[in-house]
Amino acid sequence: MGVPRTTDGKFKKDSEAPFSSDGMVTFGQAIREGKMSLKTDDFEKLTGDHPLTVKYMFEHSDDFQIGARHSQDK
Repeated sequence: MGVPRTTDGKFKKDSEAPFSSDGMVTFGQAIREGKMSLKTDDFEKLTGDHPLTVKYMFEHSDDFQIGARHSQDK
């Protein structure tokens, strides 16, 4: 995928998804540990918009894609 372990690495040339895999893993871990279970209205207070639900994002997944979706593995 061209995703380095940390943000110190070099990303694949012309990468449209400059993320580190450590960040992806720790984000998932934080969810499992309940660190994102507190619900607030902070987003709406700051932006004036209602936040999107994960259900909405899955139902409209084509609108939330980053970069090309194809494998580089051979």
